[in-house]
Amino acid sequence: MRRARIATYRIAGLAICSFLLFGCGGYGGDGAALPRPFVSSDALLSSLDVSDATLAPVFSSSTFMYTANVPNATESAVVTAIPSNPNANVTITGGTNLTVGVVDRITIVVTVSDIYTSAFQTYTVDVTRATMVMNTTIGWNGKDNLAAFGKGSIGTGAFSVLGQTFVVAADAPTLQRLSFWLQHSPNDTSGEDLFFSVVVMAWNTDRATGPVLYESALRSITTAQSVMTEYLVDTGGLILVPGQEYVAFLSANNGFWNTTSTLVQVGFQNADVYSQGAAWILDTDNNLNLVTSAPWMNPSGTADLAVMFSF
Repeated sequence: MRRARIATYRIAGLAICSFLLFGCGGYGGDGAALPRPFVSSDALLSSLDVSDATLAPVFSSSTFMYTANVPNATESAVVTAIPSNPNANVTITGGTNLTVGVVDRITIVVTVSDIYTSAFQTYTVDVTRATMVMNTTIGWNGKDNLAAFGKGSIGTGAFSVLGQTFVVAADAPTLQRLSFWLQHSPNDTSGEDLFFSVVVMAWNTDRATGPVLYESALRSITTAQSVMTEYLVDTGGLILVPGQEYVAFLSANNGFWNTTSTLVQVGFQNADVYSQGAAWILDTDNNLNLVTSAPWMNPSGTADLAVMFSF
């Protein structure tokens, strides 16, 4: 009876060890100690790749933080992460909805474990989706200009509003920055600096419509500025409606002039560089109500101002 009980115990012990892949240790039927297998604690990656991007720095299994830039057209990042340990599990979060102007963090966690040991390692990739740029200065000679921009009193030969219409793309509705190119006109004899603001409004056929969506602080152009110079405005992330047409314009309707007329030249590309918009002008005689109530003039057809918009 005693031997039977010992045999039964040993058989049960073997069954338990087999179920645990021999991880329980103990003794075999012949009294010899059973080996205790284990899972490697290697929780590193052997390779890491992000679609449409190049990692910085170059991947190394012992480097855990990276950055990457992807094109504007890339809405989601496809991450390929291969562990060096075939028993490891890899969990990837983030990167499925990349936002322009926002750094999106992708986290890759490599985990290995068994009933005795566990280990993990975290890798991160900070992905930046490129802005979409609408740029009409390509091919521009840096000199051509459209009409005269200035005080805008009727009959002075200067228009108080010069603008460029544009349509917002479906995948990039946030206007981050915009630029115009200006220089003081050599024909100006006023000797006065010009103060102006940059305004963004919705557009309807031939005029601005609705409220002012963005207006910059006053900017100035001095009489000494004799070459075309970029005037960059940061709109702070102006959210617009995809598919809607808008106008961004220079406005000299601010009362900061003392003479009959201060003339400024505004960069102009005499070509249809941007098919979804064009250059428009308006003489308001310092009456801003005309911006929405009167038709603007389109003297150049489909030609564009020299502008750059970043979304």
